[in-house]
Amino acid sequence: GRLIRFMLGAITGLLSLDAASAWFKGYSVERHPFGTLVFYVLTILSVQGGVKQGIEKWSTCLMPALLVLFAVLFVYIMTQNGAMEGLNHYLVPDFRQVWDRKLILAAMGQGFFSLIIGGCSLLLFGPYLCKKENLPI
Repeated sequence: GRLIRFMLGAITGLLSLDAASAWFKGYSVERHPFGTLVFYVLTILSVQGGVKQGIEKWSTCLMPALLVLFAVLFVYIMTQNGAMEGLNHYLVPDFRQVWDRKLILAAMGQGFFSLIIGGCSLLLFGPYLCKKENLPI
């Protein structure tokens, strides 16, 4: 619910609707039910349709929207002051820190997280594949 509220706050802020933006961005217990209700309705609509008409249909609509959102955010971020320094810090590795224990632990955590997401996706969508499908494993 909170994510939906902040998303609506950002959209209304871009549209120069300051009062609505302040209401959506404001942190208050009374405003949580609004975002939560919107989230519940969207979840119910998605799950109610089953895998083909619900989850798959929403995924085919929302995945391109996510890519468009990433592209818009990238363009916006690259127009900000200091963007090139941040990009340089992000993309140029510092090999002096390769043996740092915290870095190794974070990398292992990221790797295991990715494996868990992949495994859960296989468990979720695997039963809906035809028997003729050949998946490289």
